[in-house]
Order: sequence, then structure tokens, then C-alpha cells
Amino acid sequence: MAVNDAKQFWSGIFFLVLGMIALWKVPRPLGTASAMGPGYFPMLFGVGLVLIGAASMVVSVRASTKRQVGSLPLVPACFVLGGVLAFCALIDEVGFVVSLLLLIGASCCSRLLKRPLEVGAILPHFRLYSGSRAIFQSIT
Repeated sequence: MAVNDAKQFWSGIFFLVLGMIALWKVPRPLGTASAMGPGYFPMLFGVGLVLIGAASMVVSVRASTKRQVGSLPLVPACFVLGGVLAFCALIDEVGFVVSLLLLIGASCCSRLLKRPLEVGAILPHFRLYSGSRAIFQSIT
């Protein structure tokens, strides 16, 4: 068995492992199909991830052209990881909206110099979301 599409194969491995972890860590009772418990959806989610991973691995073996995995761009990966860590650390202190803005800013930092219009297109959507959140939070 030869793997022809290495990118597809490793993404399949990633989904398979993520699904197995989700299935292993379902802490709540499942219930039944008619009376679903709190662990039913995470279990179905884990099964879905395992199926996607297995299908991706099968497709990678049956691919007609060979494709190798390139190198990981470390600078953008570090910006995204830093943004996620900052989001987790700051969400309780400064709130959801500010933490989300910092997450988007840090994740887009390496692309900002290359494609400023693409990053600028995100900001109106963020403004609409935060405005609607403020309106509906004040109503309830």
C-alpha cells in the first residue's frame, strides 16, 4: 500500500486521532436515540471525525498523482497559536469582543502586509457582530 497524496493522508490521520480523542473523552451518559443525553452529540461528532479521517486516508491511497507535504510556515503558525493563547487568557479579563478582536488581529498579522484588503474585509463583519451582540444583550 503506497500513499500517493501525503497531504491528504496526514490530514486523515489528524481527523482520525481527533475523533478518537473525542470518543475517548465523552464524559457524559449517552442516553438513547429518542432521549438523547448530554454525551450523545460529542459521541456523534467523534464518529464523524473518525469517518472523515478514514475516508481521507482511503482517498490519499487511491490518488492518481503523487503529492508530498511541504514545509510548515512557522511564522503564520506562531501568530495563530499566539492569538488563540491570548484569546484563552484574556476572555475572562477583557470580555469576548475584545478577545476576539485580538485573536483575529494576531491571526491575520502575517497576512496584513501581503493582503490588506482581505484582512480589512473582516472588520465590518466583526463590527456588525459586536453591535448586534450589544443590542441583544441589552434587551435581555
